Amino acid sequence: MPTSETKRRLAAAGMFVLPLVLVKATAMFLGGTGPAEVAAAPTPAMPAVTPPPIEPAREIAGARTDGQQQAAEHIARLHAEDFGSTPLYYQSRDEEAEVVFEHPDLPPPPEFILQAVLASSSGNTALIDGEALRVGDRLGDTDWQLIEIDVEARTVTVLDPRTERTEKRSVRGLP
Repeated sequence: MPTSETKRRLAAAGMFVLPLVLVKATAMFLGGTGPAEVAAAPTPAMPAVTPPPIEPAREIAGARTDGQQQAAEHIARLHAEDFGSTPLYYQSRDEEAEVVFEHPDLPPPPEFILQAVLASSSGNTALIDGEALRVGDRLGDTDWQLIEIDVEARTVTVLDPRTERTEKRSVRGLP
């Protein structure tokens, strides 16, 4: 004979399982959950929709109170203003920044991609073009040297020892 605790547990399990069984049985009985094939007909190109012109303000017959006159002037000023910026507009930052050098005859800095910046107890490491580098290491076959790894900002700074120029780069995909 099952105990009252067992009966209570079976009743609780039944409350959760019974609706699932009913839904599954109904789906099987009705032949599935939806159409087996879906097709869509191409739609003709939508013509450009232009908004209707704004009607000019109409004068209301009769005298206005001072408050009504101020409100009408305020509305007229707002109507003449531009919309301005909106916080909902996001401008993409995919554009490359223009690099301007003080001396145009100097060679440009080396091209490299900073893939990751790692912090550990033995020191910070930067993954540049698939190679793990630490502060003091050289960038590939160039004379440029890694002088700083900023883990919090996820940036590295490299130095050209001949000209004392520095270049700061962030992890790819960050601004």
